[in-house]
Amino acid sequence: MRVKFITCIYQGRLGNLMYEVAATLAAAWENGAIPAFPKHYHSYYMNIPAFKNYLLPIVENFHQYSTEL
Repeated sequence: MRVKFITCIYQGRLGNLMYEVAATLAAAWENGAIPAFPKHYHSYYMNIPAFKNYLLPIVENFHQYSTEL
C-alpha cells in the first residue's frame, strides 16, 4: 500500500503562510492523503510571533519532514 503525502513550501510572510497551511490541509483531507510540512523552514519563521504562537502548533500535529541528511 502506498502512502500519499501532500506538502507545501513556505513562501512569503504571515498571510501566505496561513493560506499555504490551510490549502495543504484541505487538499490532503480531500484526497485521503497525509499533510506534511517542511520542518527545516520552521527556524526561519520563528521570528514571526503569529507563526510561532498560532501556526506552529497546528503544523506540529501533522507529519513533518526534513531534507537534511
